[in-house]
Amino acid sequence: MEQSLIDILNVSSTKPDKYRLTLHESCVLSLKFAHSGKWFLSTSKDNQLTGWKTPYGAKLFDVNFKLIKKKTKTFFFSFFLFF
Repeated sequence: MEQSLIDILNVSSTKPDKYRLTLHESCVLSLKFAHSGKWFLSTSKDNQLTGWKTPYGAKLFDVNFKLIKKKTKTFFFSFFLFF
């Protein structure tokens, strides 16, 4: 099932909180958390790379790969794969 939503469950508080992130316009392809756990990245079929702050999902940045030259795009995806 393809979804453009990201559901986050914050279990660090005494009462778990659930948040839904809705920025992507098409299917979310991947999520990758930073080792620190303080932020994470998501990619989607709409060519978006989005940085989010944990635990509540505040948007840190948003990049649309349709607007970036192919050469830069390859570098950025390489960075994401090794993150």
